[in-house]
Amino acid sequence: MKSLYWNIRGIANPPSRLVLKRLLKNHKPDFLFIAEPKTVFDKLPSNWFLKLGFKLFASNKTCLPSLWCFCLSDIDPNILEISDQYIAFSFVLENKLLASAAIYASTSPQIRQTLWRDLALLQARFVIPWTFLGDFNAIIGAHEHRGRLSPAKGPMKDFRSWSDSNHLIHVPTQGSFFTWSNKRGDPFFIERRLDRVVANQAWLNLCTSTSVCTLNKLRSDHFPILLDFSANPIKVISRFRFFQAWARHPGCKEVVSNCWKQKVIGSPLVVLGKKLQLLKKELNCWKHSCFGNVTQNVLQAEIELKRIQDNPDPDLVNFNRLEKDAQDKLSLALDIEESFWKEKAKIKWHVEGDRNTAYFHRLSKIRNAVKPISILRAGEEIFSESSQISSHVVEYYKSLFSNHVSLLQDFALVENSIPCMVNDEMNNMLTLLPSLEEIKAAVFSLNHDSAPGPDGFACDYSF
Repeated sequence: MKSLYWNIRGIANPPSRLVLKRLLKNHKPDFLFIAEPKTVFDKLPSNWFLKLGFKLFASNKTCLPSLWCFCLSDIDPNILEISDQYIAFSFVLENKLLASAAIYASTSPQIRQTLWRDLALLQARFVIPWTFLGDFNAIIGAHEHRGRLSPAKGPMKDFRSWSDSNHLIHVPTQGSFFTWSNKRGDPFFIERRLDRVVANQAWLNLCTSTSVCTLNKLRSDHFPILLDFSANPIKVISRFRFFQAWARHPGCKEVVSNCWKQKVIGSPLVVLGKKLQLLKKELNCWKHSCFGNVTQNVLQAEIELKRIQDNPDPDLVNFNRLEKDAQDKLSLALDIEESFWKEKAKIKWHVEGDRNTAYFHRLSKIRNAVKPISILRAGEEIFSESSQISSHVVEYYKSLFSNHVSLLQDFALVENSIPCMVNDEMNNMLTLLPSLEEIKAAVFSLNHDSAPGPDGFACDYSF
């Protein structure tokens, strides 16, 4: 499902409608939100939107509405609330209830404070997956502003406070980073990131993919933004990956040791490759039969510790031993759980200290929601269909790696253009084969938190 938002700055003129018509035909959104139409709906040509398959389901209750909301004729959204700065509604996707709010915030920081308060109350009243998209007329930091005069700190703080206190995530936007400009020349040129999509964690948990991109800007000082989301399960081929949390389990070392004792004939590299293949197969079986689910293991360890402490053994020595074993088991399960989600979240700046399992789990969910490639921009073209994306990627790499005589480098020209800075003695030293000690030092100095190689094994030497 797709939602298209555009601050069009006047839809009454035919050239702007022509641009909008092309956007609708190219991207086929299910919802359309138009800000600043600068006219009343009745003054438009009759049935102009109906011919494109859209119906108006909400607008601001003012003389000149600042926000129009359209949807396809077969969609029946339920209006939750309408104000001067937003329109909130709910709809059903794959038998699941979701909510969205189209935003056109005031340019006045004082009036926007009312918007932040109303949106927070709206989320509290309707505890469902939410997404907020549109022109917020605010930025979260100075990095979202470019041009003369520094942005005011107060409005930025208010915007950040609303999103942080309500646990909202600013969905990454592909395409142009700055979505608005004043179209003035130097030294008065200013551009900002005013248009965006913000979602709560429930939305990212429910939707299997969520992506946002800017479209071509024409006839307006704002970029149109396209939100593409889906709740359909994504079939992903599971790829083996060794997790460092496995090494903390007492049974993992035994699996590795047994695989390494297997007799394999061949050169050292062949032996290493075959043993890693065998280890990969054995670890896949072991993680299901012995390692299990990290969160479930913590729950079971907590239940076991509570059972022992609630029903103390009359034998004090035996009770202390049982309690100590259960506490050690729970502590190990907690360490394994945090290590697992830390690695899944790919956080490198984590400093050892208090456990951050919930934080790592949240980051992993966000990464999985925005990771699928549902929109791909190639120059001026934007592909949103999976067949178009796959075809474009295949053709791109075919052309990249095919042999073209015209692209062959003139090595003689390179040799004549680049001065020789390495003499024969230095060249001999650089081309010497490294010693075994140098190889071991280089390999063991690799960051064990780095991404795994094609075989799924990272540089972890816990064994």
